Amino acid sequence: MESNENIIIKAFITKCTAHVKYKYYAKKANEEGFIAVCEKLEEIAQNELYHAFALLKRLGFDESSEVNLTDVVEGEKQDIERYRKLISENYNVADILEPIIDIDLFHLKTAEQLLTEMKSENAYKIKKCALCGQIDKSGNVLKPCPKCGYNK
Repeated sequence: MESNENIIIKAFITKCTAHVKYKYYAKKANEEGFIAVCEKLEEIAQNELYHAFALLKRLGFDESSEVNLTDVVEGEKQDIERYRKLISENYNVADILEPIIDIDLFHLKTAEQLLTEMKSENAYKIKKCALCGQIDKSGNVLKPCPKCGYNK
């Protein structure tokens, strides 16, 4: 009998795949001028994303930003290594995977920089008012917003 964790992982993969496919289908519908179809497919894709989020939480991925960034760094490293291996085994895929590796290297560098900044003494949490967009870098809680008075 398959474990609950394996079932949830499979469901997560299914939801992620559906999200990406439906976003792509929405893009195609928009390109063809089917705006109403595009909007509905975007809505369905968003629902699939929220389902994936719920499954991730159930799998224990509800961690701190520092833990999450560390996971991003490791994930990007693994992806880059995996793609390089695939290219070495079958150079016919290099045209599609090499540009992806370049972008993943950028993602890796960005995540490493963010992680370093987060761990520094000068790190702060930026708050942004949901109503007026006022940005506060002081690290203080914006209740209410000093610009518009919004209390959320």
